[in-house]
Amino acid sequence: MQGNYYGQKNLGDCYYEGEGAEKNFSEAFKWYMKAAEQGYADAQNNLGVIFAIQQDFATAFKWFKTAAENGSETSQCALGDMYKNGDGVEKNWQMHSNGI
Repeated sequence: MQGNYYGQKNLGDCYYEGEGAEKNFSEAFKWYMKAAEQGYADAQNNLGVIFAIQQDFATAFKWFKTAAENGSETSQCALGDMYKNGDGVEKNWQMHSNGI
């Protein structure tokens, strides 16, 4: 079922930050995923952050790349860092310096 991706992402933020709701990372993840699956770059970026924190860099890379392709400048920077450090992807200074 499609919903309001902006509202879903914001609800995820509430659960993630504990603002207006008790912190609940499982709920945050659920709402970010709903918004991300509808193509919302901010939610896709947030999933990348969650996976990077968990050190699942391959999955983080996937979400950052998806968000970057959807226009997220934050994710474009994250991808550059991942290429620079070799997190979830082979190190590639050219990709890092070219802005992907």
